[in-house]
Amino acid sequence: RPPSIVLSGRAGEYETTLPLLGAHQVDNARTAVAAVETLVERMSGRGRLALGADAVERGLASVCWPARAEVLTDGPPPVIVDGAHNASSAAAFVRMLQAYFPAASGIVLIYAGSGGHDFAATARQFSALAPRVIVTRTRHPKAVAPETVAEALRCDNVAVVAVTESTGAALAAARATAGPRDLIVGAGSLFAAAEIREAVLGIEPELYPDLRGELTAPYAAARAPA
Repeated sequence: RPPSIVLSGRAGEYETTLPLLGAHQVDNARTAVAAVETLVERMSGRGRLALGADAVERGLASVCWPARAEVLTDGPPPVIVDGAHNASSAAAFVRMLQAYFPAASGIVLIYAGSGGHDFAATARQFSALAPRVIVTRTRHPKAVAPETVAEALRCDNVAVVAVTESTGAALAAARATAGPRDLIVGAGSLFAAAEIREAVLGIEPELYPDLRGELTAPYAAARAPA
């Protein structure tokens, strides 16, 4: 059941629920309330916008944010994904896992890196969980070769237990590795989280085989070996 929260804004208080996991999501909700109140203040004087507290409360209570600390299946073992692709978002995700899943025996982490991101620094945040890491590659053109990611993680003394060429293969390996009281966690990019969602929830993938030329050039450059 989503936790109840009370948020204080310039226009008053909002009592609602928030169906998102993690204390950091309360901070995000505060930011959303401040943005809505500012918009109402600026627009209502022109007769363009009237929005009551009940509408804000209903909006927060019905929010849906796929791939943000999203529990895809209760398991066993449960599968949870998050689009964490930098150190700060990974740290928030780790705090959520520690708070909401304290009884988990261990973590099997499916991890993929993307060009332009410090994937090693992001993965380092998971060290507090002592994860068994399965490194993989998404189908996105920005994807970094899994061998490159795995080598960077090993240099940080992260336990890489397998390297795969696709998220589907990584999910199969994770399920073979994890025990019933473990957690299977997918992170490293929204691309990785999305592909794991597709596999677990039976979503038909969006494929763009004709994507060529200028649209892919920046991604191909990011993926090219140094």
